[in-house]
Amino acid sequence: MAAASTLKVQEASSSSSFQKPSKVAKAPFDDTHADVILRTSDNIDFRVFSVVLSLASPFFKTMFKLPQAEKEENPVIPMSEESAILRTVLLFCYPGAEPTFDNLDELKEVMEVMSKYDMGSVGQRVRIHLLNFLEKEPLRVFAIAACYKWEDGARKAALRLLNEPVLTLIGTQIKELEYIPAAVYQRLLDFHRRCGCAAANLTKEPRWMDATCIWFTCTVSACPKHDMPLTLSDGQAHWTRRWFMNYLDSARVALEERPTKATITNSALMLPHVIKANSECSSCRVSAALDLTSFAHGLFSQEIDRALSKVELDLKL
Repeated sequence: MAAASTLKVQEASSSSSFQKPSKVAKAPFDDTHADVILRTSDNIDFRVFSVVLSLASPFFKTMFKLPQAEKEENPVIPMSEESAILRTVLLFCYPGAEPTFDNLDELKEVMEVMSKYDMGSVGQRVRIHLLNFLEKEPLRVFAIAACYKWEDGARKAALRLLNEPVLTLIGTQIKELEYIPAAVYQRLLDFHRRCGCAAANLTKEPRWMDATCIWFTCTVSACPKHDMPLTLSDGQAHWTRRWFMNYLDSARVALEERPTKATITNSALMLPHVIKANSECSSCRVSAALDLTSFAHGLFSQEIDRALSKVELDLKL
């Protein structure tokens, strides 16, 4: 590895007289029995065991096998990383409680260091922490996961991004997008579009619905009907109420932009149609709010999940 040639093992006592004296890191990296010292760019010495580093990193394993001019009791390895980042990296290599991350920038830097030193098995544990930032920064999580070829993490981020209108994604600029091929980003946008079509199509093909809700069971003749009956799951044609079809029309438009369950269960989407039902029909007035809420959170949401599960996402990472 190219980085190996940049690291030279030297005696701790051979430091330049112009360099500030180094300080020993806090536990557990202050063990006097450790056989290697990693000296950070801010002059902190991490006393570590070569066997632990070798198990975590093929890079260090190879370096420790390189022949040395003379045997050194406590060799010092200069590191380009600062102590805060190196400490987090090393804590993942040692047994005990794993560190947590306050922000995505810190996590990304730790992942970069682990990639640099070929800490693949440890890095797989670290990347799980990406998902903690899925709600607030899904596009950054997607780009970072894609950069490190983590398919499962990238897919989870892609699904979370369905909550964002596709035009918002196109207009969002983040530096992490520079790390992935344009083709990968294009596949993300295409996945969003296809999910929008799959979810929206549910409002056009009602064979998954049953006839138990008030918009099908209402018998008030004055309650406005839709122009055409709908063929439902029982194979029969059923007349439905106009206010419900207007809800489906609104849901279709909204799902094309945000193909998620949260879209169709949003009270802002449902309320106008419930109000319309209340004003047009004494029978619908009794059950419209309850039935529509139950329908949106139940059967409709289940069908959206089923439809989205069939949309493939091959990022070719």
